[in-house]
Amino acid sequence: MSKIDDNGLEENKKSYIKYGGNLPGGKGHFLTSEPLTDDEIEEILKHGEEVKKENDMILKSSYGHNFVNVENLEKKKSHSSQFIWSPFVAYYGVDPENEQYFKKQVVSIHHVEGNIHECTPDSVHYRGTTHWYDGFAFEIKKEIRNSYSLEDLKKEKDVTTITRKDGLIIVEWWTGSKKIFFDTGCLRLPEYDEDSNSYCFEMELKKNIELNPNVPSEVAPVIEQALNQYRMFGKEQAISATEPIDREQIMEQFERNVSFTQNFSHPNWQIYINQKREELLKAIEKQEREQEYQRRSEPLLKEINELKTQNYKLQKMLNTALTFAQTVSNSRVGKLFFGKKAKEVLGDQDKYTKQLPEGR
Repeated sequence: MSKIDDNGLEENKKSYIKYGGNLPGGKGHFLTSEPLTDDEIEEILKHGEEVKKENDMILKSSYGHNFVNVENLEKKKSHSSQFIWSPFVAYYGVDPENEQYFKKQVVSIHHVEGNIHECTPDSVHYRGTTHWYDGFAFEIKKEIRNSYSLEDLKKEKDVTTITRKDGLIIVEWWTGSKKIFFDTGCLRLPEYDEDSNSYCFEMELKKNIELNPNVPSEVAPVIEQALNQYRMFGKEQAISATEPIDREQIMEQFERNVSFTQNFSHPNWQIYINQKREELLKAIEKQEREQEYQRRSEPLLKEINELKTQNYKLQKMLNTALTFAQTVSNSRVGKLFFGKKAKEVLGDQDKYTKQLPEGR
């Protein structure tokens, strides 16, 4: 039977006094049948500090503009712990190539599920995203590159570029193909959304908070404050600039998205928003003119294409006839019977047709 000391504690429990058998800040017994001793806890904490220090060194050595040192994230660690991947910031600061803009570069890891029908295995790829922001915190450009190794990420040529300019947002792939949307005033540029198979903006949703009347009055302010601080996000589909245009819908979406500027007292904010509104209106008018031109020119373009097709067929027939005439002109029998006709067909294309006899 265990001895009991003067304080009523079992001797084999005395070593648990400092942390109570639990990791500091943790709960329970760390998945053990018995509480951990203070020495065991100290050893775990020491190991954790060593791992954290090593990971911090890896992160520091991986930092660099344009992903220059990002491959250091894959360095082997001396401790038997897995590096916890999360979006890693490779660069954060003024753009060295253009001090007018703020630049942020982030690396994330993505698991791609294989396809049994196409015989493709599961794979992992790295995504490097570069964001550019102007002086009003609007994201004006974004580059997205994917690679199967961190080493290749910085030199990857398969880049998707999303640019905000003159009331439009242009998504362009390295192949040259692109999509065009209207700039409806969201701070962040859109990204492809697999659920809706379209490009969407991430936007903060307004919250209508209605507390239960049964909530005690003394805790109601605390709950309300917590709910107000909680940020809810939703998705808003980008409006294509190449499809039929609904001007009212576009402007309504713009005014709703820029309504947050009412919270800013700096006069330049309103000037900036007014400029963006004017750019959007001009972009709408330009796209409307282009769509009207395309609508009117469709019959003419159709006729031109039909004429091109017909011309191609005639040219093919003519080439066949010329080839046949050339064959006749090179034949002794052809010269005898069809020399004059071959000469008429070939014209100046065959200098030897002048030597052909008249034939019949």
